[in-house]
Order: sequence, then structure tokens, then C-alpha cells
Amino acid sequence: MSNSDLLGKCSYVADELIRREKEIADARASIGFLYKSSFASTRGTARMLKMFKQPLSVYGERKGITGKGEEIAFLMPYNMGTTWSVFIAQQLAVGNRVRMKPSEIDTRTGEILGDIWEKVAPGEVAFDFRRGPEFMEWAIAEPRVKAVVLFGYHTVALSYMDKIVAAKKRFIFHGPGKNPFIVLEDANPKEAANGLFLARFGGYGQGCGSPGRMYIHSAIYEEFLDHFVKLTRKLVAGDSKDPKTDVGPLGSPLAITRIKNQLEDAKSKGARILCGGKIEGNLLHPTVVVDCNHSMLGLKEESFGPVCWFMPFNEVEEAIALAKDSDLAHSLYVHGFKGLGKVLAELQGVPFLIEVDDYVFGRFGNVRVNPDLSQSARRDVSYIYIPRGEYGYSCWITDYRDGELVLKQGPKIDAIELSKGIRER
Repeated sequence: MSNSDLLGKCSYVADELIRREKEIADARASIGFLYKSSFASTRGTARMLKMFKQPLSVYGERKGITGKGEEIAFLMPYNMGTTWSVFIAQQLAVGNRVRMKPSEIDTRTGEILGDIWEKVAPGEVAFDFRRGPEFMEWAIAEPRVKAVVLFGYHTVALSYMDKIVAAKKRFIFHGPGKNPFIVLEDANPKEAANGLFLARFGGYGQGCGSPGRMYIHSAIYEEFLDHFVKLTRKLVAGDSKDPKTDVGPLGSPLAITRIKNQLEDAKSKGARILCGGKIEGNLLHPTVVVDCNHSMLGLKEESFGPVCWFMPFNEVEEAIALAKDSDLAHSLYVHGFKGLGKVLAELQGVPFLIEVDDYVFGRFGNVRVNPDLSQSARRDVSYIYIPRGEYGYSCWITDYRDGELVLKQGPKIDAIELSKGIRER
């Protein structure tokens, strides 16, 4: 496919997304996402597709790994909505054919995207609505599937690893996060609290890169909490279609069950809920939990919803040790400068994909230092070609050399990892 053909297809998809944005918003609202958020997300995706010419230079002369009749299998998460169109365009840019498996939680959005993409790119893009386990088993065993890309929970991915390795299947896993949000002693507590508020409650916590465990220096802990709780109490939880609503129901009943168990476990171990904690069906009112410790499930597991877990610390070394104490290593947020060098030296991973002997814990590939999170929801075209990557059980890639497994972790772009350059060929 020529670049001009691809850009034409991207433009068509962008126009169709805008034309059908009300239909998409209805589909997303049925699983709890706000109307206003869905409109913004759909328009953001359309904008990225319209600007796709810029990232084409990143892919250069690369050639996808799929040959005649072959394809890449993707298992899509429910929380990403129309953003999947960007992943499809990336794969088409390097010449790969793709088969997309939508989440069973949000089949309607998958049907809409399938209708659009299968019309504009027949034979290059297919949508598949089999159940997740059936699709995964098929994709691993099917020789025509050259790679499997799974977005999901790490325990599910790990349960398939023996079959993946036995089949010598290339596998990219994008998984959960329990992301540290560290506020150092010299940080402005109100500015940092504002940043956490935007980063955590945008999408009301249904994002693997969202902050998940908050470590605040004891010197500013009370001031930070006071401001953050005031902001949180202003949020309106309710009907996704109501324009006044800030937080709607969660899309996954499993996420609600997990958070409910986490809150009950935390309270039994001495934690206090400063605000929120109320659960009505799949609706969780924004929740702030204090007096936490690492024996609690809420500090170990991903909390895929609007709940924040807080711990104070006295020394930078203590914050570093707490941040490292997790199997999940997706993203790291740091506010302040006093001790920042130590934090980055101990927690920041290398800025590129590397081969590893085993899963790397306690390092983070996505590191944001004193970020201006007021723009965090406004993705520009750089989202398409900036490498992002994780460690631990948050992300990994399987490859093979002389028939032996090669494990990789760190920042990457899926389209690059599923293609070859001139010299590589």
C-alpha cells in the first residue's frame, strides 16, 4: 500500500468516526463512559488519523512480518474505544494485515469500527467476535497468525506463556499498572494534587498508565491530602449521559468486584476512607484511602477505577523502596526536585527495548517528571510514534533466536517490533 493510499484510508476513517460519533458515544455510554469524554476521544482519534503523514517517516522503509494470507492478531481492551484505529493504521503503514478481537464488554464499538475499517481496507483489516479464550487459543495455534498482541491482565497472559513459547509465537503483552505517584519534599503540594486529580480521575481510573499508589512526603502530606480531598468531593458520580456527571459507572464488573474486595481488605487492616467508597452497581464514587500499607490488596493489585491509595514517607530512600515493591512496573510520576536524582537513578529504566534474562521489576519505562497534566487528555500526533514501554508483569515481548526464547522489555512501538528495516531484512 502506498503512503497516499494509506493517508486516504486514514482520512476516510477519520471522517466516518466524526459522522458516527453520536452512535459511538451511545455505545460507550452503555458501558459507563461519559458522553463528553467519548466525543472528545473520538475527535482526538480523528485528528491523529488526519495527521498520519507525520509519523510515516518513523516507519520509513520498514516491511511488516506478515506474508500472503498471514496476519497479526490483536485482542482489544474496552477502555481504549476508537483509539484502536490508530493501532490499525500503524500496522497498515508497515504492510501488516490485522485481525482485531474487540472486548466482549464493548462489542458495539467494535462493530462500528469493524464496519468502517472493513469497508475501506477489505482483506487488510478484519474484525473477529469470538470469545476471548477461544480467539486466543486459535491465534496461538494458527500458523497464519505471525504475532499476537494482547491487552489485558497479567495473570491471563502468564497462563498462556507455555503455549506461546511452544508455538514459537511472537507475543506482545500490554498489561496493568500499579503506578507510583511520588511527591518530594520541595514540591508544591497544591500543584501536585491538581496533577494527581487530573491524571487519576481522567477516565476515572480506567487506564493502565494512571497513577495507582501515592507516596507523599510527610512534610507536605496533610496539605496535599486536604487539597486533594476537596477536589475529589466536588466530583459528581452518576449517569454517563448526564452532562453534569464527572464519573460514570465502570465498564467491567470484575473491576468493581476487585476494588470492593480491596476496600474491605484495607479497612480490615486499619485503613480509613476519607471520602467516597460508596458502590452502586458498577458505579464507584471517587474514593480516597489513607493509613495504607503494602500488606493491603489495594497496594498490590491494579485498581481499575476512581480510587486513590495514600502513604506518607520521610526519606527519599523510603519512597524508592515502596515504588519498587510491586510486580507491576508500568509508569512513574514524580513531583519535586529534592532527591529527584536518586529517584530516577533507582527507578527509571532504559529508554529503549532490551533483551532481558527474566522479568525486570522495580524499573519503569514511562517516567513523567513534574508533568503538566492539564494537557494529559489531549493526545497529539506524537502519541503515534513515541516509544512507550513497561517492565515487570506490565509488559513484555517474546521473540526467538535459533529456536530459543528471547524475552524483551522496555519502551517500544508495536509497528516497529512487528516489522523489519532494510538492513534487518
